Amino acid sequence: MPLVTIAFALGLIALGVGAWLSAGQTSLTALIPAFFGLPLGLAGAVALRDSLRKHAMHAAAGIALLGALGA
Repeated sequence: MPLVTIAFALGLIALGVGAWLSAGQTSLTALIPAFFGLPLGLAGAVALRDSLRKHAMHAAAGIALLGALGA
């Protein structure tokens, strides 16, 4: 599951940076998916350690919930 979280985070970061570049690098709001992808990827990377997996995946679920509710 941590690898899925990291892959999803990389997708969000790519989406945010791609939108920002296509917007002419002027709109900071185009980076919002990247702002959610960065902590999600960090939580996924922390979850690679067995001793921290439960806590990190709960943090990732919370970040994803905030993103879903914000949409």
